[in-house]
Amino acid sequence: MRLAYAIVTGLTPETLAGTVFLVDPAGWLRTRIRPCNPPPDFFQLARSIIANPLAPPTGMGHHH
Repeated sequence: MRLAYAIVTGLTPETLAGTVFLVDPAGWLRTRIRPCNPPPDFFQLARSIIANPLAPPTGMGHHH
C-alpha cells in the first residue's frame, strides 16, 4: 500500500511518513498534506471536497 501511495503522489516510500491523504466518498485521492506544510483547516477542506465531487471520467464504461 505504501508503494502505491508513493507512486500516485510522486513521493518515495521513505518520504511518506506523516503524510495525510484525503480520499473523497467516490474513492478519488483529492489531496495530500505533508508534515512539512502548514496544516490546513481540515474541516473546511473536507467540506469543500464533499461539496465539489469530481466528475466521473467519460468513455471509460463497458461498451459492446
